[in-house]
Amino acid sequence: MTKQYRRSDFRVWRKKGFDAERDLVRRLRKLGFWCVRIPTSASSKEPLPDVFAVEKKDRSPKRMFAFEVKAISFLPRFTIKKEQIQKLFLFLEPFRKSQEYKPFPCVAFKFLRGRRRKAHWIIKLVKQPQDLTMDITDRSDLEISKPSRKLVRYIRERRKHSESNSPSS
Repeated sequence: MTKQYRRSDFRVWRKKGFDAERDLVRRLRKLGFWCVRIPTSASSKEPLPDVFAVEKKDRSPKRMFAFEVKAISFLPRFTIKKEQIQKLFLFLEPFRKSQEYKPFPCVAFKFLRGRRRKAHWIIKLVKQPQDLTMDITDRSDLEISKPSRKLVRYIRERRKHSESNSPSS
């Protein structure tokens, strides 16, 4: 039996994603990035990221980030498809040979547990287009948030549980 979804369910999911994109932009700006949210990325035929950010620091080459953003509720693990990651590589392709910019395709996961504004972010730099599975216990490549004490306890217990269930070599 397949679950039937209502139209309002999709509106809630989209709003959650839009809110996560705006939160990521706000956090990156606090860290000194110039960034913008590209709100048409999902519906566009063009390979556009959800969020685009460039470092403001006087460093050469400047780091440039293209983000695919996911907001996940209730699930401790989520897989993003290769096709969604591929669009980040296509978007950044013109900058690959630039001496001025160093492009980084990234996937940003916001794990929504507890208060939304204190949600935990995990950002992974992607090396190649492939399906990517993220777990709430994974470490972030770019720190923009600190997990709450409650989440730290949950992560610790989850890691302990996964280590005890893994086969020893």
